[in-house]
Amino acid sequence: MNDRTEAPPAPRSEARPPRPTLPATPAAPAMRLPPSRHDLRPAGYAEDGSYDIARYIRDSTHQIWDQKFIGKIYDYYDPQAVVHTSNGDIYGRDQVIKLTTIRQGAFPDTRDWIEDVIWRRNPDGTYDTSMRWVYMGVNTGWSQYGPPTGRKVAVRGVANCVIKDNRVVKEWVSYNELSLLRQLGLDPRTVLEGAIRGAISNSQSAGAETARAFGEVENVIAQTTPPPIPAMPPEFDPEAFIRRAYHEIWNWRYIGRIDDYFAPNHLCHASSDRELYGLGDYKHDVLSRLAAFPDMRTHVDDVYWTPDEEKGGVRIAVRWTQIGTHEGPGMYGPPTGRRVKIMGISHHMMRDGLLQEEFSEWGEFATLKQIYGGGAPIPQDLLSARPVHPARVAEEEGR
Repeated sequence: MNDRTEAPPAPRSEARPPRPTLPATPAAPAMRLPPSRHDLRPAGYAEDGSYDIARYIRDSTHQIWDQKFIGKIYDYYDPQAVVHTSNGDIYGRDQVIKLTTIRQGAFPDTRDWIEDVIWRRNPDGTYDTSMRWVYMGVNTGWSQYGPPTGRKVAVRGVANCVIKDNRVVKEWVSYNELSLLRQLGLDPRTVLEGAIRGAISNSQSAGAETARAFGEVENVIAQTTPPPIPAMPPEFDPEAFIRRAYHEIWNWRYIGRIDDYFAPNHLCHASSDRELYGLGDYKHDVLSRLAAFPDMRTHVDDVYWTPDEEKGGVRIAVRWTQIGTHEGPGMYGPPTGRRVKIMGISHHMMRDGLLQEEFSEWGEFATLKQIYGGGAPIPQDLLSARPVHPARVAEEEGR
């Protein structure tokens, strides 16, 4: 017996074929990146390094909306920026980016045509700007209103900004939403019902104004009169002129003063596509709005102006707020007793001491959301057609 343990045989080594020799990877040909087709220099600066705030507004808008560099919002908006809209408030830069992306997704070929920029430089180095724009595009993507309609739209709006260190820190925006719905081929009444149910929202505080309690509208001092009409300064001042005009016409109800502040051939491009020509149309529109909200009080929140070097005179930006109770009949349907707060922005062109032309947006569709947000039935014919001046209806019927 052999007690010696034999080692297992060594495994056979199998002969492996030699590895093929691979050709060396050819070196990449020398090349240069093509120059960018987009000029993304910091907004507001020209090639010579000079800075202009109106150029800042135009450059930043062009980069974000026309060239589709949505991420430039990180450069041009403060992280804690607040945007006040007719539908509610938007908080923070990230929300601005979100809503910008949604709108560009709905209108991928969006172009923003800037009609005017009115601005003021403040003693602390900040700027106030008021940009009037028209955005154009075809609805080929989903929007907050639903699937694409394939319709082309052109919608006017106004955006007022406070700019500090080349960043927007605060903004107010009002645009012609009712016109947008009509151009999309949608039924505004159906959209209004959906908005009231909370199915449609483009802000983080939508509906907050219709839910909160309101105090008394203080248009008069105790039981006497509205606040006194401010005196005009010895030298002409556009801001004093505007504040006095708004206070006399809207708060004192001196409708006849329109003859003193507005040119006889005054042209007003009002909210929801109303075109008001002449003083008669303008007086009718003011009276219709006051009749719907008999206790209305108008506050002028901000005024600044820019000389009109091309046509002479001045271009004036006015941001205003109206509060009132829907206690009268008229363009907004039967009285509902609902309190509303309306934020609006107006651009006035003034020459020869009179207001010649006006562009005003106050989010009239948002006003309707407040009026009918309490559950009042929406009249069937409320939004069935574009607003038409009664005088023009009479003219057509008389032909």
